[in-house]
Amino acid sequence: LSIQLWFRIPRSLDRILNSRILSLDRDQALKTSTGLTHFLCAFVVFGMIAAAGQPIVADDAWLHLALGSLYSAHGAPLSSEPFLHTANSAPAAHGWLADITLDHLAGLVGFTGLRVCHAAFVAWILILVWRIARQVCQSPIAASLIVATFTTLSAYRLVQLRPQLFSIWAVLMLYMVLLQESSRRDLWALGGVACLSAAWANIHAGFVLGPIFIAAALTSMLCLALVSTGSPRRRALHRARHLSLLLLIAVLASCLNPGGPAQFFLYFDAGEATAALSQVGDEWAVFPFSGWPGGNFPPTPAAWTIAMLIFFLTPPVVAVESFRRIQNARSRGDESEESASFPTIDPGLLAIAAASLFAMATAVRFLWLGVFPLCVIAIAVRRTSAQKELSALSRRLIAALSACALLVAFYQVGPWSIVGQFTIAGRASYSRAYPPERYSGHAVWFLRDTRLVGRAFNPYYLGNFLAYWTMPSLRVFVNGSLAMSNEVVEDSRRINAFRATRR
Repeated sequence: LSIQLWFRIPRSLDRILNSRILSLDRDQALKTSTGLTHFLCAFVVFGMIAAAGQPIVADDAWLHLALGSLYSAHGAPLSSEPFLHTANSAPAAHGWLADITLDHLAGLVGFTGLRVCHAAFVAWILILVWRIARQVCQSPIAASLIVATFTTLSAYRLVQLRPQLFSIWAVLMLYMVLLQESSRRDLWALGGVACLSAAWANIHAGFVLGPIFIAAALTSMLCLALVSTGSPRRRALHRARHLSLLLLIAVLASCLNPGGPAQFFLYFDAGEATAALSQVGDEWAVFPFSGWPGGNFPPTPAAWTIAMLIFFLTPPVVAVESFRRIQNARSRGDESEESASFPTIDPGLLAIAAASLFAMATAVRFLWLGVFPLCVIAIAVRRTSAQKELSALSRRLIAALSACALLVAFYQVGPWSIVGQFTIAGRASYSRAYPPERYSGHAVWFLRDTRLVGRAFNPYYLGNFLAYWTMPSLRVFVNGSLAMSNEVVEDSRRINAFRATRR
């Protein structure tokens, strides 16, 4: 219904553009609107890359650097918690390979080099998003719009120098290389998923997304095989066998980590011994369906609005496309004529989009998975525009207006106010490796230089910086390892709240 309403205005626009009253050089108008769309989307992308290259702003980056130096010296996992005096367990070693890589990279190129590598990796992620969207939607304009939308949704994740960046990259690579219907299914693909899964399981706990998405695509193929006959059934079963092998390889390769198979259930095994992740506002907060976002945490108003549109539009599109697939499979219909005018939606993509919706609703940190529902919606919009017989000029003008809206949303009511703080501040602030005043840097360095031994009480955001500069002589109260109980986290919150009230 929303897509139908969206095209009421363009149909009226078609009549105006095709009237004799308005004289236009249509070829020039097409080129101008296309170039404007790409330029506006590129302006969003360049802003994101500049924000990724700004001074290190992720508090957890200091914890990963500190852990990397310890893993290099003592191996993984560690036998005890080296930073907290309130710890009840040693830190989990699920990201030991990323920590060692960051530590060695910092030793080679320094903090400024880390910033350059961070910006380059974010650029690589955005290029992968564009390539996937271009191949799936068969439209460069749709790809540029999806990249700009993805950037608005995921900017808060992309700007942080953390191992989660690898999970975002790995999910995109997994889909681009292995899960698309046009991908080659050979030994190179099987070896690629094995290497990717083994490395992923030692870099970030998000490696479980790989088997989950492969299982989702496999389920869609099995369901299609059950309701189809003839050639569609044989194709579905062939792909299901391939996905089953991929799933087996991904699970087995993921077990090659210090925790073994238990790594899949790390959070659930921890139980009450691990601080509630929901207390970390920018990480595991449930998506706020019932309220307008506010404060300095995601989702921003722009990301919230886009996510709500995704939640509203994707389920009916998935349902309709699944029904179309089943009908075509039962009738043994040939989709080649339909594909010539606009692309069909891969059943695997439909399943992954549905799984992405669930993850996005579970925690705001997964809003970046909106790239898959966005591809589904983009294909549905292309089909609807073709059925409504909109002219090419109308479609290009709609794309240009959408790109303009995304640009305004990103910089005015989107993540720019959060992620671009040092980019906005000017050249002097941007040139620094990190902002020491955020962490009371001179006081922390005084504690390091005097080699004070003891236990410190600290707010959560300061724990990682303290751990990096003062270990092992000074132990902190809370930090990003979350190797403390819920009671400790609650005590810290109450103490900080009481101190603020007394001021």
